[in-house]
Amino acid sequence: SLGVDAFDVPTRWIVTDADDALGLGGLGTSTDPGELATALEDATTQEDLGIEQRDGEDVRHYRLTVSLEALAAVSSELEEQFSGLGEEVPDDVLFDVYVTADNLLRAITYEMDLMGQTMEIEMEFSDYNSIDPIVIPDPSDVTEQDLPDF
Repeated sequence: SLGVDAFDVPTRWIVTDADDALGLGGLGTSTDPGELATALEDATTQEDLGIEQRDGEDVRHYRLTVSLEALAAVSSELEEQFSGLGEEVPDDVLFDVYVTADNLLRAITYEMDLMGQTMEIEMEFSDYNSIDPIVIPDPSDVTEQDLPDF
């Protein structure tokens, strides 16, 4: 997920060619949350940072270090993306994980420095066992944008 803030565009949303987006590589461009949660189980370090409020809910905040090897092991897609980046990928990724009192993931956040750019990724989880409708943005709020070569 690459935020629109990374581009100098006048709208909240961008649209680009899917083949260009695949060239970004790395964690966050198409990460399956289930695969990511599986990789978190193989964290090399874990730190319990205590209870915090997140959107009005008490959640336990953990900080986990996960090796790139563990991340690639849960997804052949991630492994392929990482191998295409060569020396540019870090050995480990630091995750902040927020878990509810009933042991459900509420959020995962992390950063990765890739090819001189910092990607900040935040995934929020809510309404388990329900499906939110997909709302297509108004065309006036979308800019067509070619992605830079990273």
